[in-house]
Amino acid sequence: MGLRWPKTLWKPSLKFLKPHGLMSRFLLIFFTPLVLVQLVAAFVFVDRHLDSVTKLLAQNIVGASQSLINLYEKKLFTEEELNRISTNHYRFSYKFYPDRSLTPEKSASGWIAGYLKRELERSIRYKYQVFSKDSQLFLLIQLPDGVMQLDFPRKRLFSNTAELVLYWALGTTILSIIIAGIFLRNQVRPLITLERRTRQFGRGESIEDVPVHGAKEIRNLIESFNIMKSRIKRQVMQRTQVLAGISHDLRTPLTRLKLELSMAPDNEMTRSLSHDVDEMQSMVGAYLDFAKGDHRENFEEIHLRAFMARLIEKFKGVDIDFKYSDVLPDIVFNGRPDSLSRAFENLFNNASRHAQTVSIYHEESRDHVHIILDDDGKGIPKDKRQEVFQAFYRLDASRNAETGGVGLGLSIVQDIIHSHGGRIDLDEAPGGGLRINIKLPK
Repeated sequence: MGLRWPKTLWKPSLKFLKPHGLMSRFLLIFFTPLVLVQLVAAFVFVDRHLDSVTKLLAQNIVGASQSLINLYEKKLFTEEELNRISTNHYRFSYKFYPDRSLTPEKSASGWIAGYLKRELERSIRYKYQVFSKDSQLFLLIQLPDGVMQLDFPRKRLFSNTAELVLYWALGTTILSIIIAGIFLRNQVRPLITLERRTRQFGRGESIEDVPVHGAKEIRNLIESFNIMKSRIKRQVMQRTQVLAGISHDLRTPLTRLKLELSMAPDNEMTRSLSHDVDEMQSMVGAYLDFAKGDHRENFEEIHLRAFMARLIEKFKGVDIDFKYSDVLPDIVFNGRPDSLSRAFENLFNNASRHAQTVSIYHEESRDHVHIILDDDGKGIPKDKRQEVFQAFYRLDASRNAETGGVGLGLSIVQDIIHSHGGRIDLDEAPGGGLRINIKLPK
């Protein structure tokens, strides 16, 4: 029907990046400093360890290389003897290529080779090249009559102590998080149970006492909640019993009066009295319905599109136009169907008295259903938008029942929405009428 979704419903936020649950926040608070300390300590240790140990290992390799160069230059040993000395004493694979020169090839790069090159520049007076292949390093040194090649494992320039430290730090951190998470879950579980039961009780559901366990403060909190819940249930039960008696005591004489008036002669006085009795019956019924509420109804699954369609169907004979788009999504949530029907019927009745058109929008977020009703009436002044929810408050000071009932409509609506754990707000519609924002949990 060409409806556009209003822009003032809700705005996305970066708050979803932070953890929302109590357990996740506890873990974040407890283990962020621990992880940071471990990372800083590991980084400082590994950096200093690699700098000092790798430098020392590079010096040993360069020293061994210089010794082999000196032995070769003195011509005291044959090639086989030098190879045996290199293998047995220095753990090098020794080769010599006479009458050869180093080719201009690019040497190996990386931080390990960098340490070796810096020490070679300090100690070796000949040209050299360093190559890497798989797990081996190849050191080629240009001597006056040929090229000496020394091969050795790459791990001779790298100590695995740093790896072990990182693995142990990571492993102990993960193990600590798992163990602490198990203990934290046992401490947080009573609070999670209490939060769930509190939300159910706030919606008017009948719940059992919350089991008392956990830390001392948590046990005291749970015991206080159980006592408060028992007192509220007892007060509601007593109020319901009193109201049931008042309902019988008031409605019986009113019915008798109405019966006697129906048998009395039809004149202006009897018609006036009959009208007063009807109005009193309506007022008493409204007062009792408001006081008793509908919290005894069970929660059921509600399909919002079908729910709205049924409500609009009831108002076909009323002089008001409902704009409800067929492209709006069907949203499923839990609620009390009869209570919510009563709330929206009150809102539609109010709109029918003051407007000609009502536009209905709805959308869902992660945890809530958002419903907006826009009408084209006169609206409600900004300073009166909270007062209209008060019981028996009416904008029409004349108290004329024909224009506004007894002032309980919006109070009943607010009570029903709050009993579902929701929220209702009034604002100005784009066309100048009244906008009603309703937010219900899914």
